[in-house]
Amino acid sequence: MMNRRLGWMLLVWPLWASAGPDGYLRHGGGAVSSLSTGSTGLAAALANPAAGARLLGDERSVATGVLYLPHVGYEVGPVDNFAENFEEFEDRFDEVEAQIEQAEQSGDPNDAQAANDAIEALIQDFNPVLRDIVDRGYFNIELQQQLPVTPALFKALGGVFTVDVSADLKARVETLASVEGAGIVQGLDTDGDGLLDEVETNDLAALVTSGVFTQLGLGYSRVLPSGQWSAVPSDMTLLAGARLNIIQGSLSKQLAIVDDDADDEEDTAFDRVEDNYDANEASTTAVGLDVGLLAQWRRFSAGVTIFNLLPPSFDFGDFGQRCDRFDAESGQRADCEATRRLIDQGVVDAAGSYDVDTRLNIEGAYDIPRVGWTIGLTLDLNKASSVLGDDYQWFELVAGHDSGRWWLPDFAVSYRQNLAGSEQSYLGVGMGLLRVLRLNISYGLDSTQVDGSDQPRSAAVSLGFEIPF
Repeated sequence: MMNRRLGWMLLVWPLWASAGPDGYLRHGGGAVSSLSTGSTGLAAALANPAAGARLLGDERSVATGVLYLPHVGYEVGPVDNFAENFEEFEDRFDEVEAQIEQAEQSGDPNDAQAANDAIEALIQDFNPVLRDIVDRGYFNIELQQQLPVTPALFKALGGVFTVDVSADLKARVETLASVEGAGIVQGLDTDGDGLLDEVETNDLAALVTSGVFTQLGLGYSRVLPSGQWSAVPSDMTLLAGARLNIIQGSLSKQLAIVDDDADDEEDTAFDRVEDNYDANEASTTAVGLDVGLLAQWRRFSAGVTIFNLLPPSFDFGDFGQRCDRFDAESGQRADCEATRRLIDQGVVDAAGSYDVDTRLNIEGAYDIPRVGWTIGLTLDLNKASSVLGDDYQWFELVAGHDSGRWWLPDFAVSYRQNLAGSEQSYLGVGMGLLRVLRLNISYGLDSTQVDGSDQPRSAAVSLGFEIPF
């Protein structure tokens, strides 16, 4: 019985990685917990909505989560020392501007030549680096928090109801630049003497895109009748379920140009965009619907889930609009006008709205007799986009073991790959202790350099407690 239940949890494990409005980056926080929950497996109910009826089984009527620490995940672009190089450029840019100012004040030809040489060195040193950062550099982060005692499952009306309340923050930091002109860093000869005496960054800017989602999920699932008077064979168990998601989403885009003369000496573009990210925020309440089927025949399990069969939509706030509402000399005005230029060039999209994609997922699992192991796989049949603009389409192989004894840990290992977008791959490990404590870790196999040392491009971790009744 224990290994068969593990098979059901293994079947629905990878899907919780796609729970929430867009399912992005939850590959580590939630994914492993559905498999490594031993006899409870509550996280599975947040994936395929048909799972709740199976998770409680015949012997329990209620099960709840107790406390989950925030699920934390990140992903960075394939650019070594992305943040360090950008900060170094900002420091060098400030130094060059100081040399230009000194040359203007002194009128000394030697100072003018030194400023020209500094501008040329800046262009030579950083144009290739900045182009790589603009083309491939980004930093994504997700924080997801369950409300205490959720998910909660209880039997009623011949099936199982599921209640889930969670908050999810997604944010992306990246750099943009104009596609017009000779390069990202440009030198100008404003007085025609043959020496460069001004430097500009051609609308080099930091862009932050964020989405904060608060979600209430109400699900119902039940075992469908089987036997002589049913289309379901007597030796097969078939479950069906649906989940209504009520979601409030707050979306924002904020851009700040690097060479804004209104900057304070200690205030960088990243500082300014962080301080003002909520200036363009807009909130929308929407409703989504997920449906699913799960089937078990002997030691084989299979399932299908349609996420966002009723797809929600969320609005961004103003982005590069009504720039005249800001003071003409302010940094906000300069940022807004740069945003407008980059939108007109097609470098960045006008904020508009985010329409969540409908996504179809299939899965299968097999319980290996007498050894306590279950193997499974899951596949998204279409790609979808996250609120941050990243494409994802997950394929996953997973193996889990349950000893059948409450005092021994259960565990799982997985290999997961994004077949779209970044095409990154991951190894996942999950462990459940005493049927209560759940620890899950996901580790990206691709690496990048941070402060000179190799680090995974993506990773995630979660820790939670659950109690069955």
